[in-house]
Amino acid sequence: MEKSYVTLEQHVCPVCLKTFDTGNLLLDDKLRDVFKKYTVTGYGLCEEHKKVVEDGYVILVEVRKRPQKGQDPYRTGNAAYLKRHVAKDIFPDMDVQDVAFVEIGVLDKLREMLVVQDDEHGEDNTDADIHEE
Repeated sequence: MEKSYVTLEQHVCPVCLKTFDTGNLLLDDKLRDVFKKYTVTGYGLCEEHKKVVEDGYVILVEVRKRPQKGQDPYRTGNAAYLKRHVAKDIFPDMDVQDVAFVEIGVLDKLREMLVVQDDEHGEDNTDADIHEE
């Protein structure tokens, strides 16, 4: 494929790893043919996960080990959606972001907490959803 001095910008969703177009066009400032057709410039939420966050949820993504700065974590495929107020209650000492990477075992502990809470109240908990990505 030929290179060009323009490229279409793409981002990668940190939750599902889908690559998507941002709608931005990037231009080499010296007009050199350095770009392929698409260039991934960073992370951003895809439309599906952006909607989840807009609906008031925080997304917890389970990873094998906590990533070092600049490293991409290895995702297990498990994720949880927690209402922001629930996440703040569970993690009171943390600055709750839209997406957080959690170690293996955290989502299992959340499942246990939800089962106990559901049993105590006798109803489904609509503030959390743990699922496979």
